[in-house]
Amino acid sequence: MTMKRPLYRRMLIENLIPSIIAKGPVRGRQERSLILQQDGATSHIKEDDAQFRAALEAANFNNLKVLTQPANSPDLNVLDLGFFNALQGYNNTVQAENSETLIKSVQASFQAYPHHKLNRVFLTLQSVMNEIIDI
Repeated sequence: MTMKRPLYRRMLIENLIPSIIAKGPVRGRQERSLILQQDGATSHIKEDDAQFRAALEAANFNNLKVLTQPANSPDLNVLDLGFFNALQGYNNTVQAENSETLIKSVQASFQAYPHHKLNRVFLTLQSVMNEIIDI
């Protein structure tokens, strides 16, 4: 299945937004700002995508910002540091014929992925960021 921008946008609107809201990114009474980091793939939405913004506003969820990773900076992309490769390895064994199959496959991969390894990916990202700051 080839990912195109309209499908990617629909998956964000129909799956990502409700999932984040359900998990409640709230600490006490203050909502945290969240960043959706994506690479520069042509299928990804623009940072100011009107339809995505409208969906966020309709859900009264205005603390999510879309950022595109700068070109040629995989060091700061937490997905490239480990998790994406593990997911991609698993998902290559599943032929996704539609977006629902793809979503179920990614969810199954996430559930099967050892969470202690995912934690190490984020610790690696933190170490990389610390090194960049020190330079």
